Amino acid sequence: MSDDGIGWVRVACSNGIINENERLKVHMSIENKLKNILDEAKKEYFVDDYVSKASYEETLGLLISKFCKWHGDKIFKVSTSAFEDSNFHTFNEKFEELWKQTMDKEEKEWEQVQV
Repeated sequence: MSDDGIGWVRVACSNGIINENERLKVHMSIENKLKNILDEAKKEYFVDDYVSKASYEETLGLLISKFCKWHGDKIFKVSTSAFEDSNFHTFNEKFEELWKQTMDKEEKEWEQVQV
């Protein structure tokens, strides 16, 4: 089981250790913490004139890029995980195909430059 930070909550609920209300409280707490982090990141990474205009999604994207150290494959993995979790299965399949085609093409171009 992957550790998404709330796996223990799922186990505790399924074992009857905590009820659904407690689980909801944990989820709300995590979401509130994330919003606080995003608000802090907006102030840190955007110019003053833009802070109020920056969306949570834009800020989260910026943090994901930084967290993944700007590695496209890691950012792609985050994206596909989010789409999969949101049940965009058909889109995700096409997205994965496009990613593979693009990476194959770039790899071939890189090999030609190295010759």
